[in-house]
Parts: sequence; structure tokens; C-alpha cells
Amino acid sequence: MLKIFPPNFVFSQKVENHQEIKEKYYSKILDDNQKNGEIYKRNNNWYCKVSSSFFANDPQRNFLLFDEDFMRDVVWDNFRLFFKEMRKIVDDYNLPQRSDISEIWYNIYQKGEFQDMHSHLGPFHESCNFSGIYLIHLEEPNKTAFRQEGIIPGHSAFIYEHFTEDLEEGTVILFPSSLLHLVKPCEKTRATVSFNIICQY
Repeated sequence: MLKIFPPNFVFSQKVENHQEIKEKYYSKILDDNQKNGEIYKRNNNWYCKVSSSFFANDPQRNFLLFDEDFMRDVVWDNFRLFFKEMRKIVDDYNLPQRSDISEIWYNIYQKGEFQDMHSHLGPFHESCNFSGIYLIHLEEPNKTAFRQEGIIPGHSAFIYEHFTEDLEEGTVILFPSSLLHLVKPCEKTRATVSFNIICQY
């Protein structure tokens, strides 16, 4: 008997009311970064160059978490749509009984800044199942790229790469937290909101 495991994936969906969300939150993100950006960079233990609120020890950085409209429009509506699409492909892809945000943070990139290859599993994150990126501000084609590599018995090693330059500002990207991804060096300003989702089955 041959058992096929559910595949890796990169799901993307444009947020219908993105402009309204951006008008409400982008200035707050910029204000917070102007006050704390240099502190965030100094506290950043990642192998990259980016201003990120991930390492901030300030509950105010989670202002997005406590906004029901943001969480519905950006996270949960798209999370449900992902499962609807996935179950068209994988019959036994089960819905979680409960899903919660374990972490949410923003990233701001200026010219030359980037993120090295990483996943959202490991010492910097709580245990999570799915991760997301909301492209809240882009001034150039999106710089996120995904990568999967491994060995198939009887064949040579393989590398799959997926580039997302075609994704527009206002798009939410969802993917397994274990999937490797990076942000290529930026030429212009870029801002994203990233989040992790932990599920109970």
C-alpha cells in the first residue's frame, strides 16, 4: 500500500478591503518603528537585516491581535478559504478543532535589507502549524521566495523553488510553518505583517 502525505503548499489571496486596513494600520506600524526600530534591530538575533517587532517586549506591538476586524479580514477568512481549497486536492485534509494566533509581528525593510532562509519552527517561535505573511506595503515586486529540498529514493536530490513577484500589495500568503522561505534584498521600502497559527486537532 502506498500512502501519499499531504503536500507542501503556498496559498495566496488578495484582501478585499486592503486599502481600508492599510489606512488604519500602516501609519501605526511606521510610528512604532520610528520610535523603536533601532532597538528592534539591536535585539534581532536573526541572520538578516530587517526592522522587526518580533523581539519587542512590549504588549503594544500586538495591537493587531486585539482588533477583531483585522484578524477576521486578514487571518481567519483566508485561513478558512485555504482549507476549502486544500480539501479539493487532498480528501482527508482535516480541519482543526481550534486555531489560535501564537505570534504576530511586523517587519519593515529598507533598501538592501533582507531575510535569510528560515522556517517558523525552532527556538525563536512557539510550536505552530501554519504561518502567514500579509503584504501591507510594497513599492516593488514582492521579494518572498519559498524553497523545498530533499531526496527521493531512487532519484537524485531535488530542489523546488517558488517565487512570488506576481503577488500584489494587500495579499495574504499562507504556508506550513516548516516550509523554508526568505526575503530577497529589497530595493525599496517594504512592510509586512507576519503571524503564526497553532492548531488543535
